Amino acid sequence: MDGCAVQIPVKIEANLPAPQMGETGKNVEITFWRADWQAMVDGRPDSIKERYPNASVDHYPFEAQSLEKGSAAQTEMATRYSPAAALGNRRVGPRSNPVEDLIAEGPGTLSPAASTTSKGRGLKTADGWSVIITRRVPAGLASGSRTQTAFAIWEGSHNEVGARKMRTGWIPLLMKGK
Repeated sequence: MDGCAVQIPVKIEANLPAPQMGETGKNVEITFWRADWQAMVDGRPDSIKERYPNASVDHYPFEAQSLEKGSAAQTEMATRYSPAAALGNRRVGPRSNPVEDLIAEGPGTLSPAASTTSKGRGLKTADGWSVIITRRVPAGLASGSRTQTAFAIWEGSHNEVGARKMRTGWIPLLMKGK
């Protein structure tokens, strides 16, 4: 998986949370971009064949020729064999935005934010990915104020997935502008 994330403390204060996804009582906000989500936004179909081109599958019951497209039987089969989508999991496709806003207060506590207001766009080049993420600033971060930010990068060709990634510690951030 190729991806990147930007992390900012929820509260603007001198005593920072741990840079590894915050700590108890000291939450961090994370905006996370994924290349496969970008591919869906750019038009790649959200199907098993498109997502896993080398997979070998006999069949999926909800794709059976005998089921009328859009019928109650097809919907019931899709629900049974696609439980994440049936439960409303926001991480499954299709997607209209390649980023997700998250919140954490320490390793193992990552969860979706109430909503995703951030935007992002990734472009694959000969040198790798170029990604732009725009997000709101935390409350209290005004012109001339300072906080910290941290970044994480996942490079799929190096088997980086989940906790295996390259990351920074805190990096000073000075808010300029209006």
